[in-house]
Amino acid sequence: MASYRNDMFPTARATIAARSRPEVAGPATVDAGELRARAARYRQLADALYDPRVVAEVQACARELDTEAAWIERQDLFSARMVTQRCRVGR
Repeated sequence: MASYRNDMFPTARATIAARSRPEVAGPATVDAGELRARAARYRQLADALYDPRVVAEVQACARELDTEAAWIERQDLFSARMVTQRCRVGR
């Protein structure tokens, strides 16, 4: 029996595969957008504070969140590429 996935583009198959595999896109994965939004809120908070030591600490937390979000995005991109390559090999 032929699967409807045989007629799909490799990227679409990779997306479906990534969403169906828990080790690639499991519930433990934190959304990078959420981290970036939290970092933005930290920056707004830092703008409203007066103590330079506290401002520096809050800004450092925002930078750490941005760094973590960038790492998650790179990992997601790498995982999607790996799945896409597997789909192309499996053709």
